[in-house]
Amino acid sequence: MKTWLTYLVAGLLGILSRSVFGDVSKACSVIVSLLSIASVPLVSIPLAAGVASSIKKGRTRSPKSFLLFILFSFVAGLLCSLSGAVATSLISYPFSVSLVRSASSFSLKIPALVWAILLAIIVGFSFRPTSKIYIPAYNALNSLSEVCYRLMKGLSRFFFIFIFFFATSFTVNFESVLSLICFALFLTLVLIPLTFAVFTGFKVNPYLVFMRFLPSMLCAFFSSSFSVSLSPLYTNARSNMGIQKKTVSQTVPLSLFLCRGGSAAFTSFIVVSVLSSSSLSMKILIVLISVLVSLLCPFNAGFEVLFTVTVSLRILGYEDTQALISLSSILPILSSLCMMTDVEISGFASAYTAHKKGVMCRICANDLV
Repeated sequence: MKTWLTYLVAGLLGILSRSVFGDVSKACSVIVSLLSIASVPLVSIPLAAGVASSIKKGRTRSPKSFLLFILFSFVAGLLCSLSGAVATSLISYPFSVSLVRSASSFSLKIPALVWAILLAIIVGFSFRPTSKIYIPAYNALNSLSEVCYRLMKGLSRFFFIFIFFFATSFTVNFESVLSLICFALFLTLVLIPLTFAVFTGFKVNPYLVFMRFLPSMLCAFFSSSFSVSLSPLYTNARSNMGIQKKTVSQTVPLSLFLCRGGSAAFTSFIVVSVLSSSSLSMKILIVLISVLVSLLCPFNAGFEVLFTVTVSLRILGYEDTQALISLSSILPILSSLCMMTDVEISGFASAYTAHKKGVMCRICANDLV
């Protein structure tokens, strides 16, 4: 059975079983922490091997393609943030303004995964096969990278167990956030696929890419964690999209920082909703601030939305009043929608990079994970 179907069924069964299992939020937090820790070596080792493979005789191969990856991520984030500001005139949500959490309590803590990614880039640059003496070390690193891929692929097949428990912790009334769900569906089904289609010149079917990254999107939705979704995301990129190992080993870790369009979109939506009398120039400023602040999401894992909204309001001059949004009641579903959209942008950005480099193979439907 395909992973997207097992993830979806497990999530629905988990939501229906909330009353049976009771409060499992602490257990889910432990699972998220363990999976996040496991993602550190599973992502960093392939990244080091990918960096080493891309460097030969001191020169990086195809830097233009990765600049295009950054460009696609930025444009997608900007369009999502802009759509969030525009959506406030079409749909509304009654956000109440109250003090929830002081922005001073947020701190930019560098998580282990970020340190591991930085270290992997240094190690990969050091292990580049520029002479025969480095070839054994490079071969060992490349073999470890393949082992990590096999582990991530095997782990992804059993992720439905974790998704079931993640879904049982959902306590939000979906009817109360129907407008936010509709906005998220517009982003995931219309805006992001259309952006990808324009970037590729309509040469690649965006909904084919969407379906092949759907398992990692479902994982992000139910876990509300980008780092937990890295293993399914890496697996989908290689096994479902046929993206070359060297390419996906670099784009997936980079997406942790760059592909935050979903967080930017909901940040601009919330901030503009609060500042209902905002002028056009103020809305444009909010869009730009939301995009830039969303880049700091990896440093506040688990509190991305609260952090980006708080910082955006303070940049706009609301630190004296300490006006924050009362998001506690809708935070679980809001975080889920943000992470799902962020992971989708990551998948499309990886597919776009592979398409431009010509390193994406066709995978038959029967061979999909």
